[in-house]
Amino acid sequence: MNRTKFHFALSVLLPGVLVLMAEIARAQPTLNPGDIQILGFRSDDPDGLSFVNWVPLADSTQIHFTDNGWAAADILGFSNTSESWCTWTNSTGSILVAGTVVTLVCSGGGCVANVGTVSGSLNGLSVSGDQIFAFQGSLQNAHLLYGLNFDGASWAADRTNTNNSALPLTLNTANAESSIPEVDNAEYSGLRAGLGLSQYYTLVRDPANWTLENDGALLPSLSSTSFSGSSAPLPEPDFSADSLKLEALSSENVSVRWKMPSPLPLGTAPSGLLLRLSKNA
Repeated sequence: MNRTKFHFALSVLLPGVLVLMAEIARAQPTLNPGDIQILGFRSDDPDGLSFVNWVPLADSTQIHFTDNGWAAADILGFSNTSESWCTWTNSTGSILVAGTVVTLVCSGGGCVANVGTVSGSLNGLSVSGDQIFAFQGSLQNAHLLYGLNFDGASWAADRTNTNNSALPLTLNTANAESSIPEVDNAEYSGLRAGLGLSQYYTLVRDPANWTLENDGALLPSLSSTSFSGSSAPLPEPDFSADSLKLEALSSENVSVRWKMPSPLPLGTAPSGLLLRLSKNA
């Protein structure tokens, strides 16, 4: 009885080589807490904010921002929804690479972004202290991504007015939050180059790396300079029995299924995998 053996190896596309293309484009419309960080804000007119994405953002990805406070009893969403909020959309038609900085400038007429588009407006940031949350979903059913507090020295125990907020448990658990001293305008002013992308996260959370300014004229605009650095390497292909399935369709054809390693390292988004299939009798 003849047995056919198949061997697999990563390969380039060469003439005459049987090639199996496994497209594994990684669209990621739903993000995790900490996948983005808020880098700065202005509460002096014009209001605004900036954020960085630590994972690639697929085209059409949406992120909402609000200065609504989170009550201690809130679980699924904001029980108080009287304040402003806006929606940023990656409308570029392509994946936004990790480390990109997006700035939003808001007024009564709406917001303008340096990348993508914005609907709604976040023009109610208080000069007496406030907070900003990034989330997906809706105000009533919010999937929180990041929170920035700039009212007082730290988050409040509960929301008692429009200027303060409790720290949601999901963000606290994931370290997906920052708290800086009360100020009208502030921005992360630390390193944006020379490190791996994953190394900037702790720097951004440290208020010692922020510039604080009550005079809006001295902080006229938020920086759109992106973060540069290497991402974590892609995982080695795993061709174990659990990840690779072969199904013989005929003596000449075989079906191959490969389970992509998960989770992928921060800042990686492979667009395809090329496998070479060689046949030995």
